[in-house]
Amino acid sequence: MSRFTFSESNLAHLGLKTKTWNNPQADCPSFSIGSKINYHLKLSDNGYLIVAEKFASGEIFCLAPSFLSPAFPVSWGLLILPQDKDDPFVVEPPIGYEEIIAVFSQEKPQLDWLPKPEDEPLELQTEHLASLLNHVNKNHYQLMGYKYLIKA
Repeated sequence: MSRFTFSESNLAHLGLKTKTWNNPQADCPSFSIGSKINYHLKLSDNGYLIVAEKFASGEIFCLAPSFLSPAFPVSWGLLILPQDKDDPFVVEPPIGYEEIIAVFSQEKPQLDWLPKPEDEPLELQTEHLASLLNHVNKNHYQLMGYKYLIKA
C-alpha cells in the first residue's frame, strides 16, 4: 500500500489567490489505477481540519470532515485518512492529475455546509469553494497540499 505525507507548502497552483484551479506541474508522484493509498497529515497542534480533493474527473469533494475522518477538533500528531486504516482508498479512473488541500485552523470554521462526522464526503460546488476561500483569507490558518498523477 502506498502512502504519502502532506507538508506545508505554497498553494498558489491550487488557486487560493486567483480562485481558479490549475493543472499541476508534471513533476509529481504517480499511482496506478487499483493502487491502495491513504493520506497522512502531520499536525503540530489541536484544531480544525478541512480536507478537499479535486479528482481527475474535475469533481471536488470535502473528505474531512466526513465519516472518513475524525470529528472536530482534531488532535496533534499523525492523522490518517481514511480513518479506518484497514480500508484504504483505491485509485480509480480516470487517469489524470488529482490535488488535495488541507486547511487547518485554531478557530472553528463557520461554514454551514461542512459535512457532519457521520456524513458522506460532500461534492463541493462553486459557492462552497467561495466560502472556503473566504474562510482561508480571513482567518489564521495553515495550508497543506499534495498533488499526484493517476496512471493506467
